[in-house]
Amino acid sequence: MLRRETSIPVLLVILMLSPGCVKTPEPVGYRVVGYKEKTHEWIILHNGIHGGKHMVRRLTAVCIDYRGSDDILKTGSDACRLEIGRLLVPSSASYKGNPEEYLNIDESGPALLIVEGYGPGQVTQQLFKIVKSESLPDLRAIQVISGVTAGKNQTLKEDAAIPIGTHGFLSAGDIGRIPMARTERDWQQMHDAVNKKDTISYLCLIDDGSVFLVTNGSRVTVIDAAPNGLRKVHVIDGHEGWIRNQLIQVSK
Repeated sequence: MLRRETSIPVLLVILMLSPGCVKTPEPVGYRVVGYKEKTHEWIILHNGIHGGKHMVRRLTAVCIDYRGSDDILKTGSDACRLEIGRLLVPSSASYKGNPEEYLNIDESGPALLIVEGYGPGQVTQQLFKIVKSESLPDLRAIQVISGVTAGKNQTLKEDAAIPIGTHGFLSAGDIGRIPMARTERDWQQMHDAVNKKDTISYLCLIDDGSVFLVTNGSRVTVIDAAPNGLRKVHVIDGHEGWIRNQLIQVSK
């Protein structure tokens, strides 16, 4: 679980969950969201174009080496210095501003190179190895699942055709995995985050276990119902959680 920053970046455990979560839509760029002190792994959220299409990814990276403005090379997994919470937005190719504010990020395969500044005595380079890259669910698809359409809340209606005890399976078109909430309150928080296109808050809910992903098509049994059109289901893999009744296809 990611925890809030409380000290110098290199001494942190990890950021980003529960009360420490950011509650605003995530802008394009690379945001440093955490650091695991024991494994020296940096957690970086990338929101932007990758492989020719827009996506949100959670990168786990380990430092290879660090070269400061003094041109001294330091190697090892604990050599790099990043600021937790900082959003890294690469400068344009035609950048001619303050040399100290120049930023270039080059991601090539498992290598992530961050270069800051230009000119004599101004350059800082940090090289990382990406050990894990996770593609996160497309919020536009999740909008349909959580009942959000065109940025507006969609009122859920009670469906008497799906009572407690119903056996069926999850059905959400061509979406691979469906988010399910532990409690009704968690479902509402997920719904609100997706409605605001708030990637960070959505990740917070997944990371602390309030929301989890279940394979589309999984067999379920309805075990509870709410008057707002939600159903609590028991999934064949053992999970239990709340989901919209419209996503349950009754077995014939």
